[in-house]
Amino acid sequence: MSTNPNTALATLPEPKSMLPTPTEWATIKEQVSMYVQSGFLPQGVNTPQKAVTIAMKGWELGIPPMQAFSHIAVINGKPTISAELMLAMIYTKVPGAVVNILRTDDEGCEIEARRPGAHTKFSKFSFLKHDAIAAGKLDANGVPVPGSSGKPTPWQTYPGAMYRARAISAMARAMFPDALMGCSYTPEEIGVDVAVDDEGHVAIQGQTVEATSRRVDAQAPRPAAAASKPAPAPTPKPLPGDVKITIGPFAGKRMREIELSKLEAYRDHYGTAERTKLSPQQIRQLDEMLWSIDEYTETVHAGQVASTPTAPADNEPKDEKDLNPNA
Repeated sequence: MSTNPNTALATLPEPKSMLPTPTEWATIKEQVSMYVQSGFLPQGVNTPQKAVTIAMKGWELGIPPMQAFSHIAVINGKPTISAELMLAMIYTKVPGAVVNILRTDDEGCEIEARRPGAHTKFSKFSFLKHDAIAAGKLDANGVPVPGSSGKPTPWQTYPGAMYRARAISAMARAMFPDALMGCSYTPEEIGVDVAVDDEGHVAIQGQTVEATSRRVDAQAPRPAAAASKPAPAPTPKPLPGDVKITIGPFAGKRMREIELSKLEAYRDHYGTAERTKLSPQQIRQLDEMLWSIDEYTETVHAGQVASTPTAPADNEPKDEKDLNPNA
């Protein structure tokens, strides 16, 4: 079955410029203030400041505010987008791209994709039951893991939509990173609760701007700190590039010590690699590391930091075929 952008979102308009004019900026602020007062925005978008942040990310991506509120979530400062919007952006920003859904059901999704060009070949991607088990969405018997709130999770009620979203996201990261413009993951992939409607559309559930990268109960009260013992100082977040690789042939090296092209090949390879031999803890570490690589490479390309690669070790991969996701 071949996908069509019209079945996902209308063709996205390109922004006139990366920044709005003063008149456009005043209009945006006035509009989002009214949107917040209406009470119809997602639960987490409850201030004009949060709303304008998402609206401006939508401006950069070329989508209007109301579509941005429906399909963009900023999680701990990292923008994430729905798989539906990923497809729309691919078709809009890469004319001639082809994405075919070969299979989509309650036990998995298989797709193939091809970039434009006379000699390009289709690449196949899938997210199947064993992938969901490895990701912790199903238990060892293939049964969906219940949510912490006690309510049915989308993996229990709409597994087909969840498999499809994961397969599309993996394909988009590997084949069309230029179309995603830094929005490489869906909210569900980094642990945010989502909901699925009767038509199979995945939407963010409640938490939008202030969610954490771990699945949490937003209503659970935090325990009070002991009066006699001061709270420990927060651990400072590592600077971009200082995060160490923990899995694979680059293990032990900081990101800035690796050639950028090799680091990006590592990210693309591990983002879609087979994970059945990895433990749940390794999968969590890998996802967090891929997220950090995205953040670091964006700062390098933007000229905010400089990479300082060191001499490669003898056992480092020379090209992508040497990468081993199960090392």
